[in-house]
This record gives sequence, C-alpha cells and structure tokens, in this order.
Amino acid sequence: MSTNRHEPLVTPRYEREADSITGAFYVVLDQCIVCGLPPETAPANITWDAEYAGAGCDGCPQHCRVSKQPETDEELELMIEATEGSCIQAIRYCGTDEYTLNQFKMRGIPEVCDAIPPTGRITVHEAVSRPKKAWWKFWASSP
Repeated sequence: MSTNRHEPLVTPRYEREADSITGAFYVVLDQCIVCGLPPETAPANITWDAEYAGAGCDGCPQHCRVSKQPETDEELELMIEATEGSCIQAIRYCGTDEYTLNQFKMRGIPEVCDAIPPTGRITVHEAVSRPKKAWWKFWASSP
C-alpha cells in the first residue's frame, strides 16, 4: 500500500487534536471521551495524548490521537474498525481513497468521511454544540 494512497486530502470538517499526526485519519478536537476502544483496536496507529504518553502513562489520558497514519492494508483495516467503533465518531477520515470511502459506506457510516457530502442525517458533532471547556471539567469554576 502506498503511503499517499489517501491523497489528495480534503479540508477536514472539524479541527483535529493538535498532537495528532497530519494525514487522512484524525481525532476531532475535544470530542474523545477516553473510551479506550480506538487505541485498543488500532494500537500501532492510535495512542493516548502526547502529554499522557510523555509522562510515562502516569495519571489519566485526556484524549486519543492518531500517532501514525496507516501504512499497510492491515493497519488500514484496523483504523477503519476503530473509526467504526468510536461511539461518538471522534475519529474521522479526510482522505479520498476510493476503497476506504467504500468501506465506510458499506459499514453504514459515510458521515465520518469528510470527502462525502452530508446526507442530511445529523451527526453527533452537529447535534451537540461544542462546550468552551472539556466535558469532564464541568465542576471547575468559570474563568
């Protein structure tokens, strides 16, 4: 599998986590709920945030991130599976690879692909307005 199989990339619909690597797959900023499924499903490509990893995995992670874009067919399949398993669609695809786009369509989740026009279905990201603070910091006083 060529490393530029997913190019050209389309403009992502959502801002990505800053510590994610650039490329076709990304995690939407402030959307990961730390469920653990994506890093468990595709551990070679999805890891916990850089701060958590840099601290030797001490404490609690803040979010998952795409730390490596898929380079093999096996990694691609696991990334698609992790994207499908993300309960809040925090992982998205902004590539244009026909095979990958078709995989998302066949699995019934074309809305995770930024290259596919919206179908009129409301996604999790469109249904919930983004809070100014991360959801787990609701008890903290406002600035």
